[in-house]
Amino acid sequence: MPSILVNFYRQVLPAVAMSVVGVVAFSSATWTAPVKTQLLSRKCTTSGYIGRRQRDVSIGREVYTSQFNMITNSDEKLRARVACDITKPQPGAFKTLYLEMGIDDAERERNTVVTIFFNGKEVFNEAITKGPIKKLSLDVRNVRSATVEVWTSDRFGVNSVHFVKAELLK
Repeated sequence: MPSILVNFYRQVLPAVAMSVVGVVAFSSATWTAPVKTQLLSRKCTTSGYIGRRQRDVSIGREVYTSQFNMITNSDEKLRARVACDITKPQPGAFKTLYLEMGIDDAERERNTVVTIFFNGKEVFNEAITKGPIKKLSLDVRNVRSATVEVWTSDRFGVNSVHFVKAELLK
């Protein structure tokens, strides 16, 4: 009896293993995840306060890891700004700028605005408030430079917008 089982396993297991390998090979050939590049890994200039330290924050009562944050201070008329060249390795290499951003639940409620410019032209302008994370996906196929600006109109406001994701997707 053991020899029949041994022979069965010797014949069946290699066939099963080959079919599994074929499925895995077929799956990887037909679907590939988009290649992600961190926005701040590009050639960028900054002004204002840009905190590049990763840290855990609570946004909308959920925990996220902030990749960087931009702090605005209306008392000093401070606008935090990041401008990045996204043409390398070649123009049109990236298709999408994907952002996830929000305000830490521990911050005071302020009127904080995020504005995004492509090639110097405004493409997004919205007040970000405490609450759920804001997700934004923008087409960058014909874009040379992308600028993210954070500011507040609150008279004595200081606020920080945390960016959980700021990725360029191919």
